[in-house]
Amino acid sequence: MFCTKCGGEVKEGSNFCTRCGNAVHTATVPDTLPPTEAFGGSAPEQMKVPPQQQTVHGKKPPVKILVIAGAAIAVLAVFWLCFSLFASVDVYAVGQADDTAVYWKNGKMVRLPGASSMMTLGSGIYVSGKDVHVSGWIDGDMAYWKNGGLVKFPDNENSTFASPKIYGKGKDVYISGYVDNDNGGYWKNGKLIKLPCIDVKNMAMAPTSIWVSGNDVYVSALIVVFENGKIKENFLAAYWKNDEIIPLLEPGSLDNKTNSICVADNDIYIAANRDGDPVLWKNGAVTKYGKNGSANSVYVSGKDVYVAGTDNDVAVYWKNGVKYELQHPSNMTGKSSARGIYTLGKNVYVGGTIGDDAALWKNGKIITLSETGKKSDINEVFVVKKARGRF
Repeated sequence: MFCTKCGGEVKEGSNFCTRCGNAVHTATVPDTLPPTEAFGGSAPEQMKVPPQQQTVHGKKPPVKILVIAGAAIAVLAVFWLCFSLFASVDVYAVGQADDTAVYWKNGKMVRLPGASSMMTLGSGIYVSGKDVHVSGWIDGDMAYWKNGGLVKFPDNENSTFASPKIYGKGKDVYISGYVDNDNGGYWKNGKLIKLPCIDVKNMAMAPTSIWVSGNDVYVSALIVVFENGKIKENFLAAYWKNDEIIPLLEPGSLDNKTNSICVADNDIYIAANRDGDPVLWKNGAVTKYGKNGSANSVYVSGKDVYVAGTDNDVAVYWKNGVKYELQHPSNMTGKSSARGIYTLGKNVYVGGTIGDDAALWKNGKIITLSETGKKSDINEVFVVKKARGRF
C-alpha cells in the first residue's frame, strides 16, 4: 500500500505515512460483486438514495400527477369489472312442448298461441331489437308469430313448411315454405315469392332452410320423388339461388336430405344427411362427418364452420370437422340430438333433445331450462348481446 500524497510505501495496518505523516484510510473490497450489481442491477444499500432525496432533472417527483394517474387507472378497472359482469347475452331457443309451439328466453318458456286442438310447432327464430320473430306451423299449415302474436299472411293458406325456417336481416324477415303442395317459396315481410319447380314428372321441391347474402336469397331443398301418388323414402338434395335450381346429385347416393344452409364469403354450406350419415356440402363438394346420424344445422363465424347434429345417436357438434360430444346428464335418459347451433364470441350454443326433453347447451355443458313439459324439443337457437344482466 502506498501514500496517496507522497507516494511513499506504507506498512500494512498503519494509519499514517511514516514519510510525510499523511493520514491513510483503508477499506475492505469484496472479491466479487453480486450479479445484480455486476450486470447493471440495483445499487447496494449503502449507495441507494433515500426516496425523499431522489430527484428527476433536479426536481422532486410529480406526486400529484402520479396520484391522478393512479385514480384514473382505478376508475377504469372498476368500469371494466362492471362491464364484464353485466354485458352479456339473451339466449333464445325455439321448439315445442306438449304439442305447443314455444320458445325459451334465457331458460324461461314462452308459449305461443294456436288452435288448442291442433299441434303447433316453432322451428325458426330471429330477434331484432325488441322484436321476436318465430316461424312454424299449426296442424301442418304455415304459422308466423311476432312478439307472441300470431300473424296471418294473405298467401299462406294451403301452405306448409317442410322444415320451417326463418332468416332476418335488419328489419327484413324471410320465411321459407312449401306452397300449394307443389311449389317452393318464401315470404319476405309477408309477401309470397314463389320459386321455380323442377320440371320432372312425379318430382317436387320442398324448402328446408333459407339464408340471405347481399341481394341473393338461398333456399336449401329436398327433391321429393313420388310413386303412385306417395312420397318415396329416398330424397335428392338441391338448393335455389334466387330463381336458379342447383341440384346436388351424386352417383351411388340413394338418400340425401338437406337440413340447413349458410352462406359466408361467397361459400355455400349445406348441412345434410346422406345415406344415413352426417355430411356437409361446401360449394357442391361433400365431406362426411360421421356415421349413423345427421348434420342438422350449420353456422359460420369468421373462418370457423360449426355443424350441429348426431353421430351414432349422440348429440354432437363439429368445429372445422373436429367432433365435440355434448353433455348428457345422468338424470336425462334416451338418445340425444343436436338440431340448432349459434355462436357469439367464443361461446357455442346448441339446441336439441335428450330423450323426450328439450336440451340447451353452452360450450358443451347443459343449461337448465325452467320448464320443458312432458315432451319437448328445441329446433333452433338465436343469441343476441344485451347491455345488462348475466346468463
